[in-house]
Amino acid sequence: MKKTKINIDTLERKFAYNAFLNHDNPFTSIVCNMDITNLVKHTKENGNFYHSMCYLAMKAMNQVKNFGYRIINDELYLLEEYGINPVGKDENNEIYFYDIPYENTLEEFLRKAEESKNFVLTGNSPA
Repeated sequence: MKKTKINIDTLERKFAYNAFLNHDNPFTSIVCNMDITNLVKHTKENGNFYHSMCYLAMKAMNQVKNFGYRIINDELYLLEEYGINPVGKDENNEIYFYDIPYENTLEEFLRKAEESKNFVLTGNSPA
């Protein structure tokens, strides 16, 4: 993971940083209406809708610099790129989370998504 250490004293968003600093799990949530007609058509022919939607969300988030900030070992960093961690539901209706790393192509992202999901469900690493 490529990252750059940020000097908090010169950070443009220092106020926002300090406002969220002591939260146990600071996060951002976005809700919007979207026309996904073309995505639905594409995934009916080419793959998993949920993971394709995750890929598009990940690509969009990676275009917003402020979404890339992370506190790692009490120090602030800006990540060059980052993946996503969606939620799934198993056959017993229990939820689980899994990490999908950043990938440039949808095809590679879908492959890594299935590997990550299967690892969480079965404990088996990809071959």
